[in-house]
Amino acid sequence: MPRQRVHSLVSKMIINEELLASLDDPSECAILHRSEPTRMQALALQLADKVGNLVDSNERIFEKQGSFFQRGGAPRGEGRQRGERPRDGWARRQRNRRRDEDRAHEE
Repeated sequence: MPRQRVHSLVSKMIINEELLASLDDPSECAILHRSEPTRMQALALQLADKVGNLVDSNERIFEKQGSFFQRGGAPRGEGRQRGERPRDGWARRQRNRRRDEDRAHEE
């Protein structure tokens, strides 16, 4: 993008108060000014911190209790690998049910 176009866009953003900065003509740099976050931004940051803390505590509890058994009750290393889904799960039953319903409607 040409310098003049960048200068124009940055100037427009500064005028519209979308960017808290000033342009330094000799160095052709934009000097950004620090601003305080809005109330909404501050609340969003607080929420993100609290969710992060919750995730950390859940991980600590999970590690403390041990993770010998996977979903479905099969011990790790027996039967299926980590992340592999059981072959007779809910999703398979749903697909089979929909297929049977579609066949019934076709007849």
